[in-house]
Parts: sequence; structure tokens; C-alpha cells
Amino acid sequence: MNCKNCNSLISDDKCVLCIEKPKLKRIDSHYIWHELMHLFHIEKGFLYSVKELITRPGDSIREYITSDRSKHMKPIPFVIFSALLYTFIAHYFKPEALKTADDFVKDSYVLVIRKWIDTHYGYTYIMMSVFIAFWTKLLFKKYQYNFYEIMTLLCYVLGQGMLFTMLELPLHKYLNQQVFNVIAFGTTLAYPTIAIGQFFDKFKISSYVKAFLTFLLGHLAFYFIVLGIGFILDILLKK
Repeated sequence: MNCKNCNSLISDDKCVLCIEKPKLKRIDSHYIWHELMHLFHIEKGFLYSVKELITRPGDSIREYITSDRSKHMKPIPFVIFSALLYTFIAHYFKPEALKTADDFVKDSYVLVIRKWIDTHYGYTYIMMSVFIAFWTKLLFKKYQYNFYEIMTLLCYVLGQGMLFTMLELPLHKYLNQQVFNVIAFGTTLAYPTIAIGQFFDKFKISSYVKAFLTFLLGHLAFYFIVLGIGFILDILLKK
């Protein structure tokens, strides 16, 4: 006799296979929310990573790379999810000065690329991390970390940096423009300097100086490439 559900042979009117199958949960709001949380490992990974990246950034990332990867959210989902949160907040609180800063390239493809960057922070920061990783590998070459391990470091640093900037955006309307720019610029450079410096050697001042240079040079390299691509498109497509 065959089971009407799975078509396997049964005896005594009971199908062992079907009895042992776990009962499926109904698809409802709780189920969908759980799946979304599990997708990004947010139920523990995201909040744990944020806490560790605030209190002991370099040490916690080094531990993730070398010894324990069970608690942190994975690096690429972390930077992308941070970017989604940043984009949501920036949509409502982004300073007007940042929206109009591209007047000198208003007729250039550079502006098209910059607008894409402004709406795709996750992908942008992953691409930017390649340039920062190049300088990090160059200036910290004696530590023997490979390129992918350095990229892991930068995904966490850049993701956490976006979260800090996200928290500052609502303050813009309460602060003088110059004061806000100083705070934003300081956060953008200060946190990566501390995190990267701590990751390599937290007891050496030179480690923090090199960390500052890697982040600054990586940003400059990325934006020079953006300008170059934009101007090349101007020449090729506006003939």
C-alpha cells in the first residue's frame, strides 16, 4: 500500500516518512520578519558587530579573521545593511549643501556617476574599499595579511563609519554648517584611523598615522577614478 502524500510504501496505515517530517509553519508576518532577520543575521550578528566595532574595533575584527567567526555578522552583508540604513536616514536628513556641491560638473557624466554613488552606498563602499585596501596592503605589508583579509577589515570599518555618519545627519539642522562639516569630516577619518591602527598595532603611533594615510589616499584614488571615468565619457559621448 502506498502513502497518498509521498507515495512511499507503508504498513498499518502509517507512513513513517510523513510522521517524521516536521510540520511546516504558516507563512505570516512573524514568519516573514524572521526570514528577513535571518537573511542579514540580524537576530544576533548585526547588533553584536556594532557593539564590538564601537568598543574594540581593531581587536574584534582581528579575532574574526584569525580565531572566531561565529558571532559577527559577515562583512559584506554588514556593509550593505549599514548602507541601507544610512540611505534611509539620509533621504530625510541629508544636508542641502551636499546635494548642491556638484555644480561645477553639472553638465558632466561625473554628476551622473556621483548620483549613482549617492544612492548605492553598499556597492560604492565595497568598490572604495578596493582602493583603500591597496594602500593598506602597501603601508602595512610587513603584517602579511592577504588582500581578502584586508577587505574584510575594511567592510567592517566602512560599515560602522556609515552608521556613525547616519546618527549625525539629523543634527545638521541644529548646527552651523561649518561645525557640522568639521564633525562629519572628523568622524569620517577619525574612526577608520582608530580601527585600522588598532587592528595592526594599537601600541604604535605610526600604526595610526599609516591608517590615516591609507584611508585618505584610498578615498582620493577612488574619486580621481570617478572624475577620470566621467570626463572620458564626456569626450566619447558628447562628440
